[in-house]
Amino acid sequence: MRSIEEHHRIPGGGAGVVEGNVFRRDIEEAARLLGFDAVVNVVLNSRRQIAGLVVGDLVAAHRAGVKIAERVYATGVPTGMDIVITNAYPLDTELFQAVKGLWPGYRASRLAVLLASCREGLGFHAIYQKRGFHWRDPNSPESPWSGERRLIVFSPNLSSKEVYQLFPRDGTTLLKTWREVEDALKEGRRAAVFPCASIQVPAA
Repeated sequence: MRSIEEHHRIPGGGAGVVEGNVFRRDIEEAARLLGFDAVVNVVLNSRRQIAGLVVGDLVAAHRAGVKIAERVYATGVPTGMDIVITNAYPLDTELFQAVKGLWPGYRASRLAVLLASCREGLGFHAIYQKRGFHWRDPNSPESPWSGERRLIVFSPNLSSKEVYQLFPRDGTTLLKTWREVEDALKEGRRAAVFPCASIQVPAA
C-alpha cells in the first residue's frame, strides 16, 4: 500500500498521454524491477469486442497497443458547447471509475452531464475514498472538481450521499430519471455527446 500510495502522488499526464508520462514510467520501472518479461494486452471497442491484441515486451507491446488504441479511441473535442453529455460506459459500474468519463465535459463546456449506471454504487478505492490516503474534501478549493463548472450526474442507482463524497455540493446535481435531465437542459442549444467517454481520448 505504501508503494501504491507513493505512486499515486505522481502527476498523471492526462487522457491519451503516454510518452513523457512520469506516472506510466514509474509503473514500467516497477514492472522491470519485479522481473516481468512480457504482457498480453487487448484493445476493446465500444461493443467490448477485441479490436487489437498485442503480446511481448511490456513496453514495446504496450506502445504497439497504443497505436491501435489511437485509431479506435481518438475523438475530436469541440469547443464552445453549451452542454457536454458524457456516457461513462464501459467504466460505469461504480462512481470511482465512472469519473474517468468526465474529461471531455471538463474541457469543452462549463456544464457536463455524466451518465453512469453505477449498479455497484460508489464502489471502493482505498486511495481516493473518504479517509483514504489521498482523499480530498470535494468542497475544498484543492478539490479537482472545484470551480465554476456545473455537473449533473444521471444515475438511477446512486444516492446523494455517494455523489457528494466525490463532487462538491455546490454545482453538482444528482438526477434519477432522463426526463429530469431533459428538463434541466432545456436552456442549452449546442451539445456534444460522447457515447463511450471513459475510453475515448482526445485526437492529436
